[in-house]
Amino acid sequence: MNNPFNNLRILFFTEAQQDQINFYIEMLQGLNACENVQFEVNRDDFWRYDVILLMYSDCEKYLEKIREQAPHSKIGVVDPRKAEGEILKGDFAVVQGLEEENWFSDYYYDIFRYDFHPINPCTIKQHHDKDEIIIGTHGNKIHLHTMYPYLSNAIEALALDFKVEFRAYYNIKEFGTVDIELFPSGNVDFKEIQWSRDIFRKSLSEVDIGVVPNLIPIRDVQKMKRSITSYPALFNEHETDNLVRYKGTSNIGRLYPFAQLGIPVVADLYPSSCCAIEPGVTGFFGGSAGMWYRSLKVLASSAELRQKIGQNMQNQYLKTATPEVFNRKFVPFLRGLWHNPQIPIPQGLAQSHEQLRDSTFIKGYVKVCEKKTTLHRLSRLPDSVVRLLRHHRKIAVTNKKGRFL
Repeated sequence: MNNPFNNLRILFFTEAQQDQINFYIEMLQGLNACENVQFEVNRDDFWRYDVILLMYSDCEKYLEKIREQAPHSKIGVVDPRKAEGEILKGDFAVVQGLEEENWFSDYYYDIFRYDFHPINPCTIKQHHDKDEIIIGTHGNKIHLHTMYPYLSNAIEALALDFKVEFRAYYNIKEFGTVDIELFPSGNVDFKEIQWSRDIFRKSLSEVDIGVVPNLIPIRDVQKMKRSITSYPALFNEHETDNLVRYKGTSNIGRLYPFAQLGIPVVADLYPSSCCAIEPGVTGFFGGSAGMWYRSLKVLASSAELRQKIGQNMQNQYLKTATPEVFNRKFVPFLRGLWHNPQIPIPQGLAQSHEQLRDSTFIKGYVKVCEKKTTLHRLSRLPDSVVRLLRHHRKIAVTNKKGRFL
């Protein structure tokens, strides 16, 4: 058996199409530059490796097979996008964002966050004051849909002060063009551009401000808040509470190509973006239409600020997010898997949310309500909670008009 402290042998294995995993491999190949590390891709002699990185999509077919052929190897599930089946049977997980780390912390103790993203040479754009501002985004077609209506309205408003061109870089050939009208006024010059690696130098570098939309719009926020009310007397719920929705696989990878070019970014408010951006220093945030507009307006109004923010973000990128940085941290993590015993996640943590529906908790909530001197509307509670309250306490109320102390 190889001693991983002398020579760590790592295999990345997947059957995914090459164009879907290029940047994973590009970044991980830098492991070969680390001392006493050997990294290879897609070999089937699994027994030769100390660590096997397996894409989540290949777990059902290969994880058990690898375990049989290489019982001493540590298996890491890369970018786990489902919390089920063989995906939960690895030794550790490699996640792409804080959101995914939070999600899979109910199943894995050993988790490494590796922000996989396209690697391009870093250059600094020279920003100049001008009348026309080019705003750009890249990613999936769904990200363009989630621009509506908050970011799209903010850009429409900006177009009243500036000549605005908006460029969307995504896979048009595979998914087609946007299904909704983002800029109905006609004041925004909207261009949809097929994404390719060559686009980075030829076109993306012309963008003045990058945007990273990520939150999923909620059709009727106030109605949704009422429908998901839990226990207002206990949690002090209020109609002004923030309610946001984002995918568990969210990450900050779409920011990095802009950072590599020295282009300032405005990003939606979600955990990964909040970790990466210091407002007014390395970028700005959007969220409400007004917040998007204010952030875009201040950047569009000053080439000097765009230059400063773009440079600051690139400096941060070089310190925290290059392949060299991630790989230098990844190797000690992998070696530590051999030195430290595997820590299991205590059973039941993944089902913690079910305790909010537990009858014992409901009984306790009734007692809390009885102590309150102010009235609380049961109409703001879900029907299921009302039924439980009525079951555990004979309160003559109705869901629509009832009140209780």
